[in-house]
Amino acid sequence: GDRLWDAGKFADAEALWREILAPATKAEEWRRANARDKLVAVALARGDYSHFDDLVFMDVAKDAASRLEAVRKMLGTVAWVWLQARGWNDFAARAEKLYPKESERNKKLASSITAFLAWFEGQRALYDAAKDPTKYPMDLLRVATMSAKSETVEPRLKVVEGMIRGEGDAAKAARLAGAAKDLLFAARLYDLARRLPPLIKDPLAASFMRYQIESAAGKHAAAALCLEEYLAHKPEPGAAKSAKSSLAQIYRDNLGKYDKAIALYQEINDPPRTLWDLHATYWKAGKKADAYRMLVELESMFPGEAAAAFYTHAQHLEEDGDKKQAIAIYKRLLSQPEWKKTPQSSWAHQALERHGIATGGAVINEAR
Repeated sequence: GDRLWDAGKFADAEALWREILAPATKAEEWRRANARDKLVAVALARGDYSHFDDLVFMDVAKDAASRLEAVRKMLGTVAWVWLQARGWNDFAARAEKLYPKESERNKKLASSITAFLAWFEGQRALYDAAKDPTKYPMDLLRVATMSAKSETVEPRLKVVEGMIRGEGDAAKAARLAGAAKDLLFAARLYDLARRLPPLIKDPLAASFMRYQIESAAGKHAAAALCLEEYLAHKPEPGAAKSAKSSLAQIYRDNLGKYDKAIALYQEINDPPRTLWDLHATYWKAGKKADAYRMLVELESMFPGEAAAAFYTHAQHLEEDGDKKQAIAIYKRLLSQPEWKKTPQSSWAHQALERHGIATGGAVINEAR
């Protein structure tokens, strides 16, 4: 079937896959499942769901619970195939063969997901027969986010928002909001995601979700403010430590607030990790003497970090134009038997050869 499809014989490929599904063929279970998944992908590519029930309910019992389980399983399959069709896997090539022009392909796939949404909404009765009222709104939102269109997602999100507001269990409401946030993240619909934190009663959880949203949206200043708010609510020590580390990284890498980053890393005080963090921050801030001081601490106090610290030290010396001292440290890296199997030893070997110093792959004497 794949070969027929790749050759442009789409109808023949589909006919072969349907033949495998026919009861008279008596194909092995794995072949039937594979053929069904191919036809699901074809339905999604074509936007034709006229025979989709046959695929969804193949070999499924007639009771509502079994059929609902089949629908939800198919939703997972379609979500995966949709990722493939959008370019993450092999089905992208098939979609390109079906619709060679990108503009036509994108238009067809967009209309296809709208048609799948309509098919899915037709399964509401199966959800109504179940006892969990949260499943349908969340699954419907999942399908809607596959469109990545605010106008398609927004009315389905409203239903979820109402469900979260009406949930008496604050912890469950927060979990539902988190699940909705993840779906909106996948579609990069950050403006819609910003509607969720106000629904969370726990201020700690709400501020952390705001941070997640702003960080994912690339709004670093806003993300930092959200983390500051989160820390003001006094999270437990482990969570506070992680938040301070994230905040320090934003200060350093995104906002250029090096002094604030340094203060946070000093407050965390979890060597050797924070020594590396302080080294990177000092170096980025142009405080090279302090950056070298952090490397010396790593070299002298933490044997497991020494090789990496010495190599970084040598790299910085090269950047500063001190070739002689850099070469001395590279040689020292090769002189220590316990460092022979580290990647830094190999890199030091390459650095010395780059400087025209042959090592012959052997351990050499340390430069004095």
